[in-house]
Amino acid sequence: MAHSSPFHGLNALIETYGMIPPGSTVLCACSGGADSVYLLHRLYLLRERMGFRLAAAHYNHQLRGEESRRDEAFVRRFVAQWCGPAQVDGHELPGVPLYVGRGDVAAQAGELGRGLEETARETVLNSSERAGAYLLERFSGESREVIYELCLDRKGKLLACKRLGEGGVSYADLDIRKLVENALLTSASAVILAHNHPSGVALPSPEDYATTDRAKQALATVGVPLTDHIIVADQDFVSFADSGYLL
Repeated sequence: MAHSSPFHGLNALIETYGMIPPGSTVLCACSGGADSVYLLHRLYLLRERMGFRLAAAHYNHQLRGEESRRDEAFVRRFVAQWCGPAQVDGHELPGVPLYVGRGDVAAQAGELGRGLEETARETVLNSSERAGAYLLERFSGESREVIYELCLDRKGKLLACKRLGEGGVSYADLDIRKLVENALLTSASAVILAHNHPSGVALPSPEDYATTDRAKQALATVGVPLTDHIIVADQDFVSFADSGYLL
């Protein structure tokens, strides 16, 4: 009895359900395990015929010490060796770009007084109230203006909390490239921008509105919505989403 190959099955699955429209960009998360490595390479082989762009991402949670570092090194070698530029029908396809991020989940769990699993998997910020409560704790004790980016999955689970900078949210202070890169590296479905007002007044400034617009436009170019911008001051916070500005 003849059996179809896994490659043929994956191809048929994608086409049957229209999972990857032509012209789209696919970001494939690669942990270094067999399943993710297989998927990445098969997508690499399919990208020309099915007409999509491909990028790869690896996130090092730093939970397993040397083993985590070996996983990252393996993914880097694999992408360089097996997902590089290729000649197809007389023209060259570019190699697959790899985005690598790192985060100390254990340290964050210690800061929050939570377990590793809860910190990595169960911080759900699916409302402005939950996000505001999380950020009140995050900004506690800050005497300078600090900017954070919260990367969320489609259910509002926190994927990463990234410190983007200090000193304000003016045009020069917000690293837009880093904002977008963090969203891609974490495969975020949504982003919340946050900063504090050490003055104790959470009222948004004209610069805050301008920065919100810039962040929203930049994230839209990679298909990630900015769902809120939260300003924290003392034990209070203001949500741009609640005010209707980000509808």
